[in-house]
Amino acid sequence: MGDDYAGLFGRGEPLSDRLMAAGEQTGERLWKLPLHPSYAKDTSSTIADIKNSGEGSAGAGTGAWFNGEFVSRDLPWAHIDIAGVAYGGTNAVKPAGSAGFGVRLLDRFARDWGR
Repeated sequence: MGDDYAGLFGRGEPLSDRLMAAGEQTGERLWKLPLHPSYAKDTSSTIADIKNSGEGSAGAGTGAWFNGEFVSRDLPWAHIDIAGVAYGGTNAVKPAGSAGFGVRLLDRFARDWGR
């Protein structure tokens, strides 16, 4: 995804669709990724209920799965993984370096919520 997209994981299509739309409007684009049950094995532990790190693969998905374990299954939620876009090169909407990726996106999302 590089400097161009943040990963979007979650449950609830309407929520994800609204976040994707806000990303398109602001230039802080999201790429929807699967929250696949196979990530559960990466958070299993022999000494804890759940662990917050995987075995070196699918780090973004494992992190999203971990977060989702603390949210009721019937409640829509989203995890935006900004690791790849938090820093980086210049593009049409940000200067080089850390530029607060997601602030414009979430502001637009909140402003559009009641529409």
